[in-house]
Amino acid sequence: MVKGDNWHELDSAVSDLLAQQFDSAVISFEAHSRLFSHILNHIWCVAERYQLMTDRNTEKRCQAEQALRRLPGVAELLGQMRALSIMMASRGYCSAAFRLRLIYLAEQVEQMAAQTSLSAQPAAGFLQLVEKEVIEQRQISIEPDKLFASATKAIDAYLSHSQVLIQRL
Repeated sequence: MVKGDNWHELDSAVSDLLAQQFDSAVISFEAHSRLFSHILNHIWCVAERYQLMTDRNTEKRCQAEQALRRLPGVAELLGQMRALSIMMASRGYCSAAFRLRLIYLAEQVEQMAAQTSLSAQPAAGFLQLVEKEVIEQRQISIEPDKLFASATKAIDAYLSHSQVLIQRL
């Protein structure tokens, strides 16, 4: 372990989160979102420590930035959308506040995914499904499992591509 990388803190935070019982899906979602934000920031700090982002080779820097920042960031945004859309589908309706959150997250996915080597294509099917079946509907009738499967397929595509790039580094 490199001094200052705080792996023990991160491990403790993950263990604490997994041991918690949450009173509501909203509280669980917020706790998980904070944890994933912390993990992504930690990965970025480690990448900088090992000079993956300051290597003289421009291609290597670009691959590191894609693999360690952009692709996991898109996957995290998709994970947030997955959680919210499944929660709304389980309830059978989407409040205005959650509708706005989903719209905002979809825009963030599109913007960040456009900055990756995969573009927004892997996420497009899920984003369209959420818009058509959750955001635009007064009564949501789509099965939560269908949303989960579609989101997971997109998330896996971004994370798999990240792993390929990491192996090249």
